[in-house]
Amino acid sequence: MFKKIFSSIFVLTFTFVFSWNLANAEAPSEQKQPEPKEITKPQASDSEEISSLKEKILDIQNNSALGFGKVIPCRSVEGYGIYSPLEAGQPGSKVVFYFEPVNYGVLKGDGRYIIDCSVDLFILDPSGKVLAGNENIRKINKISRAPILDFYLTVELNLAKTLKQKAFIVKMVLNDRIKNKSVSTSQKIQLGPVPKRDGGSI
Repeated sequence: MFKKIFSSIFVLTFTFVFSWNLANAEAPSEQKQPEPKEITKPQASDSEEISSLKEKILDIQNNSALGFGKVIPCRSVEGYGIYSPLEAGQPGSKVVFYFEPVNYGVLKGDGRYIIDCSVDLFILDPSGKVLAGNENIRKINKISRAPILDFYLTVELNLAKTLKQKAFIVKMVLNDRIKNKSVSTSQKIQLGPVPKRDGGSI
């Protein structure tokens, strides 16, 4: 008898709880379908625009006059645009020339970019007499898979063994085989006396 009464109460309670949960359950909300986005015409990425601009720069350089952007006598050179200029009258016998060619020819084809240049260097006294010289002292032959918009060259001179005077002229000639052109520039150099170890100078 007791078991029957307990079973009836349990069934009644379970039925009430279950029914209450169903009555209070929230109806599933209707999910709104996302509105279709407006389809726009694809635009060139930044990298494509930059690549196109580089090609235009090369075309301008190829059609402009060959020249020297910078010619700087230095104490030392570490990289492109990174150098320590040599001051007039500064003691020493070593000079490192830093220079940046401009509007050099670039041959384009098959995804490659070719530069072919050489440098001649001559040392003259103040009157213009050639004291020493060397053709093709530097050769620049580069083949790249990316546009070469800028580069620099260095030529190091140790003058203690070759020159007694401290005032002289350095003439540099840039030969561009792509353009079949040459251009030259000159720099006057005035070095100070080199200090001796005993405190004097030479």
